[in-house]
Formats: sequence, C-alpha cells, structure tokens
Amino acid sequence: MKICSRVAHNIRDIRHYRGLSQEALAENAGVSRGYMGKLENAKHSATLVKLEQIAIALEIDPLILLLPRWHERDRLIAFLNKQGGYIDLFQGRSA
Repeated sequence: MKICSRVAHNIRDIRHYRGLSQEALAENAGVSRGYMGKLENAKHSATLVKLEQIAIALEIDPLILLLPRWHERDRLIAFLNKQGGYIDLFQGRSA
C-alpha cells in the first residue's frame, strides 16, 4: 500500500474511532474540510507540518499515521485500554 493511501486510511479510521466529523477534525487541525477530504481519499499528500497538526488534533503520535492500517484487533485493544483493561498480546489473555 502506498504511503498516501496508508495515511488516508489511518486518518479516516482514527477520526471515526474518535467520533469526529471530517469538519471537526479539519477545524481542530487548522485545515479546510476540503483539504481533509482530499487527504482521506488519498487525492492529496500532506506536508509533515500538516500531518503533525492532524495527529495533534487526533491526540496521537504522528508516527501512527504512517503505520500499517489500523485493524479491528487494534480497535479492540484501544477500546479495552480506554476502559481500564489490557490485553497481553504475548499470552493472548485479557484482564
């Protein structure tokens, strides 16, 4: 998967996970909604400065936007961690 597509998927997936509209994320990141739409559809590539602004608005480390796409397992882990639980990935157990 190309970097632009990976970033696009991650922005969209994490925005949905955070419960933000595209407009709200764009406003929080200091970009237009149109710009955000083009990023999420991999029709535009962002500068590092813009990626950092978006990451701050999503409350994540900017590197997360470059990682392989967020999968369902990662969403479950994030949800459980947010609820105070944790998953031991090495033992396959949850607490």
